[in-house]
Amino acid sequence: NLQPTDQSKLNLLAYWLKGKCISSDNAELLATLFYDDSYRYSFCTMAYTSLLDKENYFSFTNFFLHIHRVCVVDNFFV
Repeated sequence: NLQPTDQSKLNLLAYWLKGKCISSDNAELLATLFYDDSYRYSFCTMAYTSLLDKENYFSFTNFFLHIHRVCVVDNFFV
């Protein structure tokens, strides 16, 4: 299987983020690369120090919290 795992994506992004600054919009897009919520949360936490617009951090993390809730509800009715 040549698909990268969430752990390998997290490791790569941790290396890539060193010394970089990104917007919360870009961080949000990068976080969508993860399949598992725990890795997405780890990325959000890690990305905080690199955010140019830290004031938008909570809207950034709330977006994923909303998606998680929608998925939980969808899975309940399946």
